[in-house]
Amino acid sequence: MKRWEIISTVVGLSLLLAAVPLSLSQDFSVLNSQEAAHRTTKCTVHSTNFVHTSDSAPGYTAVIMHGLSANRKLIEPVARWMAVAHLRAYVIDLPGHGDSDESFSFERAEQCAAEFLATLTTRGEIDPARTVLIGHSTGAGIAIRLTNRFDAAATIAISPAPLTPQPPPFDAATPYTLPNRLPANLLVFIASLDPYPIRRSAKEWIARLGGTRDTDGDFAARRALRLTDVPRANHTSLLVDKDVARETADWLQRALNLERHTPYFRTPPFAFAVALLGLFLTFPAASTLILGRTATAADSTSPLPDSAAPFATPVASSLGRLAGSAYMLWAVASVIIALLLQLWVPLRPVRLFSGDYLASFLLLIGLITIATTFKRASGAPPLPSLQGWGGFSSRSLLASVLLAFAFFLAASWLLSWQLTDVWLNSARWLRFPWLLLPMFIYALAEEFALGPPRSGKADVFRRLGRALTLRLILLTAMTAALLLLNSNQILIPLLAHFMLLFSICQRLGADAIRRRAGGMAAAVFSAILAAWYIAAVFPLL
Repeated sequence: MKRWEIISTVVGLSLLLAAVPLSLSQDFSVLNSQEAAHRTTKCTVHSTNFVHTSDSAPGYTAVIMHGLSANRKLIEPVARWMAVAHLRAYVIDLPGHGDSDESFSFERAEQCAAEFLATLTTRGEIDPARTVLIGHSTGAGIAIRLTNRFDAAATIAISPAPLTPQPPPFDAATPYTLPNRLPANLLVFIASLDPYPIRRSAKEWIARLGGTRDTDGDFAARRALRLTDVPRANHTSLLVDKDVARETADWLQRALNLERHTPYFRTPPFAFAVALLGLFLTFPAASTLILGRTATAADSTSPLPDSAAPFATPVASSLGRLAGSAYMLWAVASVIIALLLQLWVPLRPVRLFSGDYLASFLLLIGLITIATTFKRASGAPPLPSLQGWGGFSSRSLLASVLLAFAFFLAASWLLSWQLTDVWLNSARWLRFPWLLLPMFIYALAEEFALGPPRSGKADVFRRLGRALTLRLILLTAMTAALLLLNSNQILIPLLAHFMLLFSICQRLGADAIRRRAGGMAAAVFSAILAAWYIAAVFPLL
């Protein structure tokens, strides 16, 4: 084991240990929480109930709904705001999200939320006149639409999904319409970095209603309305924004006639991020201990010759040379695949909202790349040949499988600890094996396109940049399909920043394995992580 690996491991273990007291710095010991599964007429709704320890029978209630591809764990900070302010807070998983193993659709999500409210009302657990509905993104659109079925005392909509018809190409991505009447005492937040359709729709219908009205008389008449545009914020950061918390507390105090007080709120310490960084820093040493350094010289240490490297070509090279590069191959193939997926999505039976589309895109680009690589393997190929691939030993492949499962299970636990629920439930585990082969084909193609590693530490960053460029080409093609072809896959660009973070971690981990055990082991590692990400993040259908 090298000195830098020992140092990295020591730092990583120190960060893992430091994450424990850091997580305790957010003192919510005044809150009690309880998880439950509520069976309604057509749905099973999983919820977490937060209540202040001093409230044996709290008089006011908040029901909180998350957005598309999220879960109740991600929106827990909002529930804690409410509970600290002495409101009993219910935060729920919509169908196909979190602990739910039921099929998602926008109509079903609204129906299940309505049935959950009706069930709690029938049991006497909530009183509509003393209940506030809070939602984020899709959940905010549902909270607004529920006024047709549930007369809440107030509604807080954080970056609500578009509720008015949008121009192409977003016309097919507008899941809801405005209700017959607007909710009582409605506060709407949008972020400066929110997607265009969200900002446009919210401003449009708020202006149509006459804009802000927030006098005491408006609150008494249950007609108060305000739109707040939060600067330097994005779609997700609003959930942990101090100004949003303060304005929400003030609005609810006025709407519910509560005693005014300074809202208790502290930005989450993000101990999970410290722990994840610690886990990542320990990975190189773990790879060396488990895999050793079995990669062949041709695969791990020798410089990459220009004749075999698509990325060794200067920008100023001839168009003929450029046409043979992996960049050009992926760009042309991506256009063809985007057109093909308008007619047929091969992995549709996997039944993941937008996840089946993403997996199909990766499968097809993988097949095209591998077919081109094999076709040009003789002679002087513009794509890397299979010569010197290395790393086919069963020991290396088994070790890469163990490393991949250990990494994603540890990462799942850390993320689910404080941030979001990415632990696979039974329905998601059933989809996981069906994603493995398509993701392996893509991962193998990416290893072919990147070629063997060069010697030197600088090559780690060069390969990362090249891999991210290839993935950016794919993301650009899928976004263009949304904008130009109305593919209706709006969730993929919405998750782009999360996919970027995942891609960086996945690529660095795969490169660590490739340098020790060869390209095949690296592809196996990448495939397992990619299958986990898609199975964990995208809603069930």
